[in-house]
Amino acid sequence: MGRYTHEVRQESEGVIDISYTFLFNAHSTQRDFRQLERLFADCDVYVPELANAPKEFREAILKLNSGEIRFDDFVNGYTRLKANNPGHGALLHRYKIMAGSQKPIFFAEKVGTSEEREMSQLKMRYLKDAKKAFREGNIEQSIESLEDFVLELAKSIMEREAYIKHMLDEPLKDFIKDRPYLGDNVKVLVQYGTAHTSLYREQVGKKRTIFNWVPAIYDPVDVLVRSLVQNPDYNLSREELLNAILFMNFKSESYMYMPEIDEIDTDLLNMVIAEIYRSLPKEKLREYIDIVKSGQSISMKEFFNITFPQTKEECKRVLKKYGLKENI
Repeated sequence: MGRYTHEVRQESEGVIDISYTFLFNAHSTQRDFRQLERLFADCDVYVPELANAPKEFREAILKLNSGEIRFDDFVNGYTRLKANNPGHGALLHRYKIMAGSQKPIFFAEKVGTSEEREMSQLKMRYLKDAKKAFREGNIEQSIESLEDFVLELAKSIMEREAYIKHMLDEPLKDFIKDRPYLGDNVKVLVQYGTAHTSLYREQVGKKRTIFNWVPAIYDPVDVLVRSLVQNPDYNLSREELLNAILFMNFKSESYMYMPEIDEIDTDLLNMVIAEIYRSLPKEKLREYIDIVKSGQSISMKEFFNITFPQTKEECKRVLKKYGLKENI
């Protein structure tokens, strides 16, 4: 299938013509990064997402990229790349592609600090509190904790993206100018999660976007965060927060009942879960909330009598009804 691209062309500034490719995807499994190898090989400068990474880790990435250290030694030296760490599959694939490439790597993120890592842990505590309160039937506390999580996450994304957008302007141009061997036509690959599409919208110059799936689907929690990022004055309603909590609970359950399917990616899995959730009758959802409030314990699978897809093809059939297709 053809790639989904959108190009905006302007007159080049100076003698260097810079074009930007923004690759937006999930970042949990190797399959999520299936387009990276091809796009990495075609670019001149690579800008990876690297939130809260300490200086030592950034330096190790550059040594891996230059061939100064081996891939196995790099992996063994960092906890974030261990098998039990979320997203390790995607990260391993990325760093294996980068190993020894000697391609210029531009870091658009701030160097991670202990304070930023503490703030990240605080956000996750809000999320855990929301899930725990829901399981215990304390719906109002769950709503309050989720609101705290959404507000803090949106705030941190806005602060991060303001810095990244600054770095993708003059600092990146200076980085390229300092490397005349790149020539007069330089292709920059910027890879970030789908939460950060505003980076593309506000980038000036010749640019295109690439997603693994089109149109991109965002779950109810993502939608609330994106709404605040796009409009900081957005008012979070109780109904929206409650819907997001229900979806979170459903998503957690879904991962338990859907097997690990070979060659399946996070986007596909999450889109299937989202579409099944959207099909649940609203009146039955209200009944389920009343059951949770009463202290009874029953899974959403059992209550709604849900049959989850068990193969990749079954997952795709769920999405076909909604016009979603893989963008490869």
